[in-house]
Amino acid sequence: MGSRKGKKRFKAQVKTPKSYAGFFALAAICLAVIITYANSLNGPFVYDDLRAIIQNESIRIENLSPSSLTLAAFTGASARRPVAGLTLALNYYLGGYSVRGYHVVNTIIHILNGILVYFLCLVLFRRFRISEIEGDPGFLSPLNAGAVFASLVFVLHPVQTQAVSYLIQRMASLSTMFYLLSFIFYAAGRERSGRSRWIFLGASLVSWIMALGSKEIAAVLPAVVLAYEWLRGRAEEGRKTRKVVFLISVAVLAAAVPLFVFLGGDPLAKILDTYRGYDFTPGERLLTELRVVVFYMGLVALPLPSRLNLDHYFPVSKSFIDPLTTLFSLLILGAVLVFALAYRRKTPLISFCILWFFINLAIESSVIGLDLVFEHRLYLPMAGVCVGLGWCLVKALGRFRGKALIAGGIILVLLAWGTISRNAVWQDEARLWQDVVTKNPHSYWARNSLGMAYMRSGELSEAVSNFKEALKLKPDHIPTMINMSVAMAGQGNTGEAQRLLAKVLDFNPKDFEALYNLGLMLASDQRLEDAERYFQRAVEIRPWAHQANIAMGRLRLTQGRLDDAGRFAKKAVKADPRSAEGHLLLAGIYLRQGDLNKSLEEYQRAVELNPFDPSAQAAIGELLIRMGKTSEGLKHYMDALKLQPDEGLRRRIIEVLEYNKSK
Repeated sequence: MGSRKGKKRFKAQVKTPKSYAGFFALAAICLAVIITYANSLNGPFVYDDLRAIIQNESIRIENLSPSSLTLAAFTGASARRPVAGLTLALNYYLGGYSVRGYHVVNTIIHILNGILVYFLCLVLFRRFRISEIEGDPGFLSPLNAGAVFASLVFVLHPVQTQAVSYLIQRMASLSTMFYLLSFIFYAAGRERSGRSRWIFLGASLVSWIMALGSKEIAAVLPAVVLAYEWLRGRAEEGRKTRKVVFLISVAVLAAAVPLFVFLGGDPLAKILDTYRGYDFTPGERLLTELRVVVFYMGLVALPLPSRLNLDHYFPVSKSFIDPLTTLFSLLILGAVLVFALAYRRKTPLISFCILWFFINLAIESSVIGLDLVFEHRLYLPMAGVCVGLGWCLVKALGRFRGKALIAGGIILVLLAWGTISRNAVWQDEARLWQDVVTKNPHSYWARNSLGMAYMRSGELSEAVSNFKEALKLKPDHIPTMINMSVAMAGQGNTGEAQRLLAKVLDFNPKDFEALYNLGLMLASDQRLEDAERYFQRAVEIRPWAHQANIAMGRLRLTQGRLDDAGRFAKKAVKADPRSAEGHLLLAGIYLRQGDLNKSLEEYQRAVELNPFDPSAQAAIGELLIRMGKTSEGLKHYMDALKLQPDEGLRRRIIEVLEYNKSK
């Protein structure tokens, strides 16, 4: 009785036309993301961003030709995830390494995913025949309010920040976008007949392929579809919705696709190969993941910024009772699954949401050798959690309309506060890694990364101190040894730096970074022959590494071997067309060869790429004056002087002006 009265009051007060309900919902999602992620747009490239974006030569495209796009998608670090790699290449094409552009794209993807969660709710609420959906279709109707609430929880939840603000995790959010599209198309197609049915199912298949091309987590979608078909049949009493052949084919796909994507023809060897560099076995990882999944559930329920971390410390489980929380975690997970199965008739949608959560964690929480814990792995599973929360609000609105809306609003405000607070940490590299070190003092790579952040900001003493702490935690960590050598060289301690790099080369004679940096240090000591030997070895290992080619080009220029210098400079520019350093080197070589026009072109390109380099501005100014273009040359001289006041440059400007007066 109380429920029916609640519905009548609801109808009487809601006056929003149906046509506006969707518009207001989408506007709310966009506004929520813009407000909570505005402070993350200038966050720097961090950790894997450097390897997968900055050092990823395959994304450095200069045009949108089919060959360039194909190379960007299917070569280098992007080869296994071509769709995500292609978006990174387009980012580079439009803005180079301007970090804001990458953040904007990630934020747009997050908005789109929020919108898709909204539509996912509408689809599932209808398919599972929630009784409260009848009545007024306006913005605050139970159906629409539940869907809006679910989508806002999805975009505002602090645990989602890692998948959005950590740029390379675009792979997870992009895969989620196509995954959600695929499922929504599938669910819509199953309700249609004739030609439109096959159009929707075809769109679902294409979307799934795109999801797989973004990240392999999408391989489990057939298993989610299987769960949907099974539980949907429970919700539709008396209606025969499942066909035996269809279910068998889906089940085969559910088992075969993950095996094919990850394991190839030799599953055991492939699994064992993923454990290189880890100090735990497949069995230990599987035991540990029981605790990790319970930990994930805790983060979903209580996402305080103090609990969020880029690198969580998680001791490995050796058995079910070492630690004992492994057994407790197994019991908790078992209880949740038993609940999902026991209540599948009464609340099939909640059962589906629980299965969605666990199935979508399956790949990264199984025996495949990966890092134990990362928050971005919750991005896709969170969609199911949010649908379940939306269902709870729909139920609550039927009885406690006012209180339910207030409670939902408070939850959203708290989530927004948590996300803004967490994104503030992502704004600054040193602050991010200090946060990691504070929460996880066991992390050697966090100490190393904090040292790198200090080194980039010129705080070399702090950098060396953190590198030393990292080496205490892991004495044989080669990247830390190389980084510390660079910081020491910056302090003037080149002898100790060179000894440290020599130690690295004892471990691995083909370490590119050690060879390159040792070559730089020897060149700065004027030991050019020794430097040349190390640079050559570096170029042999990575023929298209633009910094190593620049180093060889400079060395050859110093030696007067202009043709060789030009060859290395051209390779450097080809490897990274947006490297102002490479164009400057090539300009200097052309100048020495007497080709003033080509030299001018390269100087102009360098200034276009980096207009804030005073040496480039001064060089192009000198060349223009030499070519008789005095007014243009003086303009560049003045630009150089504004960027970096220099007495010598000031005198040169006066000389040119006096010379022009005397003519």
